[in-house]
Amino acid sequence: DQVLASITIERIIGFLSALVLGLLGMVQLSTVQQFGERYNMIWAAASATLLLATLAFAASFSATAHRFLYDGLLRRWQGNLIVARLRQFHQTYMGYQDVKGALLAFFGLTLVEQLFPVLECAWLAWGMGIDVTLFQISGAVILTQLLSRVPISVDGLGVFEGVFVLLLAAVGIGVAEAVAIAIAGRVLQTISWLPWWFAHMVEGGRARPLGPAFRPVDPGSLLREKR
Repeated sequence: DQVLASITIERIIGFLSALVLGLLGMVQLSTVQQFGERYNMIWAAASATLLLATLAFAASFSATAHRFLYDGLLRRWQGNLIVARLRQFHQTYMGYQDVKGALLAFFGLTLVEQLFPVLECAWLAWGMGIDVTLFQISGAVILTQLLSRVPISVDGLGVFEGVFVLLLAAVGIGVAEAVAIAIAGRVLQTISWLPWWFAHMVEGGRARPLGPAFRPVDPGSLLREKR
C-alpha cells in the first residue's frame, strides 16, 4: 500500500504540474500568435480541469470525504474484500497529508523537471540553425508535453510529434524543421536511457558473462560422438 500510495501521489502531482505549465504555455503562445474566439473553449476547459483536479486532490486527503465515501456511499459493501483493500489503501494515502512540505517541494521539483525538454528542444533548434527564441519554443513544448499525456499511444509516440509540428507552425517554424527537432529529441532521449537500462540489467543479474553451459560447441566433436 505504501508503494502504491507514493506512486499515486507522484502521478497526481505530475498531472497537476503539467496542467499549470500547460496554461502558461497557452499564455506564451497567445502572445506570439493571436488565437481566435474558437480557442476560448480550450481556455475554459483547461482552467476548469486544473480547478477540478486541484479540488479533487485536496478532497482526497479530507477525513470528511473519507467518511462520506466509506461510511456512506460504500457502507453496504463494507464486507467486500475490494472495498476493504481500497479503504486500507486510502488510509495509507491520507498519511501523506502530514508531510505537506515535502509534497510542495516535490511539486516545485516536478515543475522544474518538466522544463528541461524546453531547453533540450531549444538547443536542438539552435544547433540546426533554426531561428526561434526560447520564449517561442517553450510554449509549444509545454503544451505538447501536456497533450502527449493523453493515453492513446506508447510514451506519446506520434502524438507528441504531431502536436509539436502543429504548435510550432503557430510561431513560424516549418514542418521539416519541427519534425527534425522532434526526432532528434527522441534519439537523445533513447541514448540517455541506455546507461541506466544497462545498469538495471547488470544489477538484476540479467547481463552476465556466458557460463560453461553456454560455451560454443565444436562441430567436429559432435560428429565424432555420432560416429
